[in-house]
Amino acid sequence: MQQGNDPSQFEPAGHKFGSRYRYRSLFWPIVLIGAGVVWLLYNFDVVSTANLGILGILWPILIIGIGFDLLIGHRSPAWGAVAGAVTVGLLILLMLLGPAFGWAKDTDLKTQHFTTPVGQASSAEIDLDLGRYGAEVRALSPATGPDRPLLVADVTYRGSVEFETDEAATKAASLAAKGDSWWQWLDGVKEKPWQIGLDPSMPLSLKVQASSGASVLDLTGLRLTAVEVDSSSGDMQVLLPAVSGQSYTVGLRASSGEMKAQAADGADLSMNAEMSSGDTEVTLGKDSDVNLEFRGSSGELTVHLAPGQAFRVEVRSVSSGDVKLPQGLTEVAQGDEEEGIWESQGYGSAQHKVEIVIEHMSSGSVKIEAGS
Repeated sequence: MQQGNDPSQFEPAGHKFGSRYRYRSLFWPIVLIGAGVVWLLYNFDVVSTANLGILGILWPILIIGIGFDLLIGHRSPAWGAVAGAVTVGLLILLMLLGPAFGWAKDTDLKTQHFTTPVGQASSAEIDLDLGRYGAEVRALSPATGPDRPLLVADVTYRGSVEFETDEAATKAASLAAKGDSWWQWLDGVKEKPWQIGLDPSMPLSLKVQASSGASVLDLTGLRLTAVEVDSSSGDMQVLLPAVSGQSYTVGLRASSGEMKAQAADGADLSMNAEMSSGDTEVTLGKDSDVNLEFRGSSGELTVHLAPGQAFRVEVRSVSSGDVKLPQGLTEVAQGDEEEGIWESQGYGSAQHKVEIVIEHMSSGSVKIEAGS
C-alpha cells in the first residue's frame, strides 16, 4: 500500500504543519508603546524639549536592545518582551534624569544677536551655514563709515552657533549652526527664520548652505561678486541683483528640495546649476546677459525668459530625460535625438543674449519658456 507524504517530515523541529503558533518578537511592539508614552508625556508637559533632546544622545541603547533581542528573543516571546521593556524603561529613565546631570546643556532654546563692522576692508567673503534652520537674508539700509555693519544677524536656535570674523583687506565672516536638533520642529523653531542683513555697498562673495529649512535670499540690493547656494531638502528662493557695470557668478545646487532663482532686469551673470531629484526654476528679467550651464538627474528644470529675449539653447547630453523648447526656434546644429543647438530669431545680432547649455540630463526634464 502506497504511503502518502507526511507533511511533518518537511518541517523544522519545533514547528507543526499548519500550526497556529508562530513566534514573533514582542520587542518592537513594546518599543512603539514606549514611544507613545514619551509622546503623551511631552504633550502633557511632563517632559520638556530638553528631555527629548537627550534621546539624541542615548539612541545607541536602542541598538544594544535590538542586539539582545536578536540574541535571546528567539527563545520565546517573553524574552523579547523583557528586552523591549528593559530598553524602553532605561531610555525613559535616563531621559528624565539627564537634565540633572547636565546632558541637556545644548538643548535650550536660545536667541542671539551677532554683528561685525566693515572696518578697513575693501571687499568681503560671507559664509552662512544654516543647518536645518531657515533664513531671510536681505540688504541693510545704506550707511557710511568703517563702523557701519557688514553683517547683522538675529538667530534662534538649539545646540550652538559659531560666528567668526577677521580683519583682512578681504574680510571673512562666517555664521554656522552646530549641533542643530532633530526635535526643533516641536516648538516651532523652524517657523522662526534667521534674520540676516548684509552691507549693500561692500563687494561681496556669498556662500549659503542649507539643509531642510525654508529660506528666502533677497540679494537684490547687494554688490555681489559671486554667490553660491547649496540646498538639500528644504525650499530655497534666491532673488539676484543686476550689479551696475559688473558681471558675477552664481552657483546653484539643489538635492530633493525646491530651488527658485529670479534675476533682476538687466542682470549680467554666469550661472552654474546642478540638480538631483528636486525641482529648479530660474526666471530671468528682460535685457539679461546670462550664461546658464545645467546638469541634472531626475528632477525638473524650468527656465522662464522675458518677452523678446534673444536666447540660444545647446543640448549636449540627454539620457532618458525630456527637453521641451518653445516654438519658432531655428535649429543651427543637429545632434542625436534630443541633442542639438537652437536659436531664437535675431539671436546673432541681439544686444543682450541668454545662452543655455544642458551639459547632461538623466531621467528628468528641462523646459524653456519664452515670454510672449
